[in-house]
Amino acid sequence: MIAERGLKRAHNRLSYRERQVLAKVAKGLTSKAIGLHLCIAPKTADNHIATILDKLGAKNRAEAVVKGIKARAITVASDGRVVIGVGILEVRP
Repeated sequence: MIAERGLKRAHNRLSYRERQVLAKVAKGLTSKAIGLHLCIAPKTADNHIATILDKLGAKNRAEAVVKGIKARAITVASDGRVVIGVGILEVRP
């Protein structure tokens, strides 16, 4: 319970841009690709990722994605789409 509350607080501390970056990390993009998608330098993407890791208490990108999902910073649909926050995703046949 305490760890879960800590994750929710961490989610509230993530900026919108950090959530965007985390969503791209969840898709498996490199810092260079994240930079191209978000029109930022790869080093800026790396800086955002370092901040995300710190705020979520994660050791690496994979753990950050898992904690981001648990904290509801991002949502991953069964078809692989990633959205920021707790979106209601309808998977249509």
